[in-house]
Amino acid sequence: MPNYGLATSPQAILQVARAAEAAGYDSVWTTDHLLVPRKYGNPYGNLIEALVTLGYLAGVTERITLATSVIVLPQRDPILVAKQVAAIDQLSGGRALLGVGVGWIEEEYGFLRTDFKQRGRIADEWLQVIRTLWVEEQPTFAGQWINFSETMFEPKPIQAGGVPIYVGGKSEAAIRRAVQWGDGWHPTNVEPEALAEGVAKLRQWAGERPITVSMRGHIAIAGHSPAAEDNNVWPIAGSTAAIIERIEAYVEAGLEYLICYFKHQTSEDILAQLERFAAEVIPVFQK
Repeated sequence: MPNYGLATSPQAILQVARAAEAAGYDSVWTTDHLLVPRKYGNPYGNLIEALVTLGYLAGVTERITLATSVIVLPQRDPILVAKQVAAIDQLSGGRALLGVGVGWIEEEYGFLRTDFKQRGRIADEWLQVIRTLWVEEQPTFAGQWINFSETMFEPKPIQAGGVPIYVGGKSEAAIRRAVQWGDGWHPTNVEPEALAEGVAKLRQWAGERPITVSMRGHIAIAGHSPAAEDNNVWPIAGSTAAIIERIEAYVEAGLEYLICYFKHQTSEDILAQLERFAAEVIPVFQK
């Protein structure tokens, strides 16, 4: 979703969401940063908040899943996140999906008064808090940073067991976090070989527990994005035939669910690629 960058606007968000739903896409995903240093201002300085955007989209879409890719979980209050995402699930009729990560901008952690070096441990506890609030009738929790007992948290998410959680990141710690707390593993722009290595670890550590392998891939279709000429930078770029071949390599590596981030300069670039991808690429993988 164009909720960040130079092309973002309320109109672009609405157009892309409705176009994605009409074209048959399964989901739309928002990106998160709260307060970045100016050196990262393009693209992350101009960003319409991720969860607020999904709440807006709940009222203007009917079928499509509403997801984050990803919120920087340790920078947020987990009780508020649990409440916000449960509300999105309620308002959308059970269409929410929560993608979480630990982030990478140390200065942003400083601005938000959160410990960058402890972000992995914080994320683990925050995920426990969120799960507890979503599933327990009288939520009680005792952790290093959060404590509460015999509380009332209503309404719960509509989806049984709570909203699905996809854990972002490509490190071993991220994979272990996905195994322990997640319903999906969600790296960004990894090569097929690296994805296959991660999938092998995921399956070994998860045993028989089903965990979806999802990836956010930056896609640039020739004729619609200048970035399509540089397939050494963007992992899925070029003609639609080249893109199909590339996605097949990811599927062979274990990819089950591809999140398409179409490289763009304008919202029109997104819409053109979205429609062409739906017409020429998606049918190949629906056989």
